[in-house]
Amino acid sequence: YSAGIIMQENYRSQLTWFNNQIRRYGTLYLLALHALVIIPFFVINILAGLTRVPLTTFVWTTFIGLFPSSFILAFAGSRLMEVNSLRDLFSWDII
Repeated sequence: YSAGIIMQENYRSQLTWFNNQIRRYGTLYLLALHALVIIPFFVINILAGLTRVPLTTFVWTTFIGLFPSSFILAFAGSRLMEVNSLRDLFSWDII
């Protein structure tokens, strides 16, 4: 967060367009990044700290965005108990 303040002050003119995009679509960006699980969560957290995303927005989008992937991963983990061979891993029951 502190690095974000310094970065915003030093590169104010270069970040004008970026800050406008974050102000307009920051919520959607965070929801998509968390829900799609493309980028590791610690990277999203660091990058969000560098932007002007409000803390409350960051918290609720993280909670909502992680909810679906948490259920999918928990379900996949419970199904892996039934895998005894590589062939079982690609059976219709597991998929």
